[in-house]
Amino acid sequence: MDKVLRYEISLKTEFFSQVYKRKIFRVGSEEFKIKSCPHHKQSKKRFKVFQSYLDSRIKEKNKVTKRDRENWKMYNEWQNRSISMIVGKSKLMERFGRVAGADYNNEIDKYTISKFEYKHTILGGKDVAYFSDRFLQLCVDHFIERVNYYQLNVIEPYDEIIDRINAYNDRAEINAIRFNAMNVHLTLDAFGNQKKKKNGALVKNATEMMKQTELREYNLKKVSVTLLASILVQIHSGKSLHQVFEEFKTPSSTISRIRSDLKMFGVFDQTLKERVSVNVRTDFWQYYWNTESEIYRAKFYTKPEHFNYGQFKIKQRSAKSLKTA
Repeated sequence: MDKVLRYEISLKTEFFSQVYKRKIFRVGSEEFKIKSCPHHKQSKKRFKVFQSYLDSRIKEKNKVTKRDRENWKMYNEWQNRSISMIVGKSKLMERFGRVAGADYNNEIDKYTISKFEYKHTILGGKDVAYFSDRFLQLCVDHFIERVNYYQLNVIEPYDEIIDRINAYNDRAEINAIRFNAMNVHLTLDAFGNQKKKKNGALVKNATEMMKQTELREYNLKKVSVTLLASILVQIHSGKSLHQVFEEFKTPSSTISRIRSDLKMFGVFDQTLKERVSVNVRTDFWQYYWNTESEIYRAKFYTKPEHFNYGQFKIKQRSAKSLKTA
């Protein structure tokens, strides 16, 4: 039986603040032909380096400076400030959101992020941002992403997925051997000595210096066949991926890695245990079809006279004119 689902999403202040400060504020865009601000880009890079230093259990001396600490404090405070969005367009505000301007002091080479304030108004003392076309596009993209996330999928037969996993591992092993043979220089420092990891161990292969996401993207990392096979058995028995994680008490860090691995083979949180014919249309076709009917449109109103408001007024006037005549 066909069902019409209406997707709704509530976007809160935290979401607006995150999207604006990470993807809009002084960040470039090829689509909208906007260049990124070099001072803001450098400040963000220094912030990430210092944050990585704070998160690391091994603190290397002289790795960060006093200016790095000051930049981290300034950027962190700005990032955690909430914003107020306005619809009205202002050229001054647009420029403030694109370039550093007065926020960069060339004499002492210092970058700060000030507030764009609307003094003597309810927005006084708050960070104010412009709700632009670019910002709206990002909100719509997020909505579509969430809609697609909740679409149903079907899982392939167990043997087919296992064969694909084994084939993937074979290719990953060959690719890793080739990559390491071609990039031996990446394991050496400027003096030709082997580089060392943070724990002091020597770097033997170039792949050891890459992130997990990079290894997965370039097919250089093998996945655990035993682990994925045990999860697939549970899914084929009728359990969801969420139920499997709860039953095995899987740590959150491991869940993220397993999800990424399964995603490569077409297995998601919404995957069904067997093939089911599901025809999903994420458009407004059914709404347009239903609202063509006056009977359907009449259901929108609690009183019949509300639906025929214009005709109802005309009838009342006609009745009054007949009485006066």
